[in-house]
Amino acid sequence: MIPFTFECVDKTSNKYDETMEEVYRLRFKVYCEEWRFEDPKDYPDGMERNEYDDFSEHFIIRCTEDESIVGTARIILPNALGYPMIQHCEIVSEMHEHALRGVENVKIGEVSRLAISKEYRKRIEDDALVGYDATLPSGAGVVHDLRKCNYVHEFYKFLLLSSVNMGLSHWYVAMKRGLYILLKRVGMIYHPVGPEVDYHGLRTPYLGNLQELRLGMERKDPDCFKFIESNML
Repeated sequence: MIPFTFECVDKTSNKYDETMEEVYRLRFKVYCEEWRFEDPKDYPDGMERNEYDDFSEHFIIRCTEDESIVGTARIILPNALGYPMIQHCEIVSEMHEHALRGVENVKIGEVSRLAISKEYRKRIEDDALVGYDATLPSGAGVVHDLRKCNYVHEFYKFLLLSSVNMGLSHWYVAMKRGLYILLKRVGMIYHPVGPEVDYHGLRTPYLGNLQELRLGMERKDPDCFKFIESNML
């Protein structure tokens, strides 16, 4: 049995509110209690959420053993509020324009609020997401090992294919250096569009072309999407 499934939260489901409450409680646990990115006092009900959630598609990692939600992320779609990355980071217009060059029908979503339950995270993921000074693994076996056991890597593949199906052309992602390196090693190349800033720790704003990301991953491993396409979509 597959130990986990990836899902897009169905807004028409009669369990939508129940599912989102579990998502917000997981985000509170990770972002407020474990990583201290947000002040727990701002969320007295124990659910971390903000104004961008209503303009987002939400995604979850569900444990098949007990049906619990062990991971989540959201993709903020184009909306009147804009994007958090644009508000919190310094964007260099020339870099931004260069990253979009040659692409028609641009539609950008922002990946944010990636949170995975502590019980399912591995040290490499904590280092990449939170920004500890760890030495990331290297060598010929790293792609296989990450594909086999790294929830962040697998989840990003699911988010990518889902985003393409939604008609998105690019992602905004504000990433720590560790996560950028982790994703680059499996073929996901992002373009920096501004300098590193202190935003939940030091992060750099990136723009990712979804077609480039997919092609880059397939060059590293031609079968890298086979599991996701066969079991999750």
